[in-house]
Amino acid sequence: MATRDYVPVTGDDWYQRRRDDEEGRFLRRLGEQAGRTGDGTRQGIYCCTADGEVLEFKNAGQAPAVMRDSLRRGLDAWRRLPSDRRRPGAVTVPGLDQADPRYTRTPPPGGPALPLRRRTWDRG
Repeated sequence: MATRDYVPVTGDDWYQRRRDDEEGRFLRRLGEQAGRTGDGTRQGIYCCTADGEVLEFKNAGQAPAVMRDSLRRGLDAWRRLPSDRRRPGAVTVPGLDQADPRYTRTPPPGGPALPLRRRTWDRG
């Protein structure tokens, strides 16, 4: 479901919530809708629209069945949106080329980039 019905995006919460650019503001708006305000973490799983409406939110670290149900609720909410909000290209975001250099990390030319993987399991 995560790869078929969603566009998965990951980011480092510590960097993203401190950024003073469109990406940072986007994450902070999502966090505010999920009840995460102030300088604290925005960590979690957000099902959202490209224009920044949170459809479903769960704090990270939940059991797989809880996350699956949350993804299903997010997808159901997505399907109830008007078709003009769901079509490709419905949202454009100006200013994405103006990233906050303090929190934009890129490897040096020719430098290695290691993939990050997270393993979860059912603690039940």
